[in-house]
Amino acid sequence: MHLTPLSFTFSVYDVTATTQLVSQQALKGRGNAGDNQATITCTASQDAVLGEVLPPGQSLPPGRSLNDTVKLTSSVVAVKKP
Repeated sequence: MHLTPLSFTFSVYDVTATTQLVSQQALKGRGNAGDNQATITCTASQDAVLGEVLPPGQSLPPGRSLNDTVKLTSSVVAVKKP
């Protein structure tokens, strides 16, 4: 089965501080693509330590620690390719 992605969502949630650090979404066709088709959603999550996923040279968000537990979540909404 081949799929055509309609949207991608990515987030980083600081479990230790109970705060959303990053949330981004990219939509195909400004969110209007594939609106007449059945969609399939694929989601993956992973727990990590903030110090392991913080890009090199980026400063810590205020009040956060390199040892904070974070949850990385990515999701794709797609339709079957005809």
